[in-house]
Amino acid sequence: MKISTTIEDIEQKVGVRNAIRITKEAGFDCYDMCLFSNTDDVHQLLTSDHYVELAHELRDFADSLGIACNQTHTPFPTSLGDGKDEDRFQ
Repeated sequence: MKISTTIEDIEQKVGVRNAIRITKEAGFDCYDMCLFSNTDDVHQLLTSDHYVELAHELRDFADSLGIACNQTHTPFPTSLGDGKDEDRFQ
C-alpha cells in the first residue's frame, strides 16, 4: 500500500519543490498536487507557454527523490469564492 497526502497547504508556504521534498522526508510514498493552489509554481503550470517542460521538471525532481505524484486536482470550478484573483483561473 502507498501512503499519500496533499501538498497544497505546505506548498503555499514553501513552494512546490520544497513541499514535495518535505513530504518525502516525512515518509510519504506519494503526493497529491492540487492545481487550486494560488502559488506562482502552480500558476506557471497552468498558464505558461512552457507548461509541459515545467511539468516534466517537477516529475524529474520528484523522481530524483523517489516520490510519485499519484493524483492531481484540476482547478475547477474556477471560482475561489472571494473575487480575488479570479482571472488567474479563467
